[in-house]
Amino acid sequence: MYKLNKADMIVFLFIFFISIVGIIFINKPKNNNGKKYISVQLEGKEIMKLDFLEENTKEEKRIDSKYGYNIIEVFGDKVRVLEADCKDKVDVKQGYIKNTGETLVCLPHRLVIEIKEEGEGGNYIDHINY
Repeated sequence: MYKLNKADMIVFLFIFFISIVGIIFINKPKNNNGKKYISVQLEGKEIMKLDFLEENTKEEKRIDSKYGYNIIEVFGDKVRVLEADCKDKVDVKQGYIKNTGETLVCLPHRLVIEIKEEGEGGNYIDHINY
């Protein structure tokens, strides 16, 4: 059986500390100064931009396509797919999203709902399609 000596313990604690700091850094929300909005995309093209609402106000939008329909509910500062006629309803089961970069996806209907921020641009890759 191998016994840990003092040097092994120091290395272990150092790696553990760096891991915890990394997790905190990755999960820390960005300091966003731009206005958030909801981008509704069908077959890769943005078809609608929705603004978030005042607290405790609700708005529903129906999106019809040749693949079926989805009903989107904006409730204050969050959004969800309220109803869809797709078979698996993964997008409906996912629930609300409210942070920049989060998405709701309905693959059978080729629908993506993404929370974006105005003035986002930058030197990063948003997504790649093949």
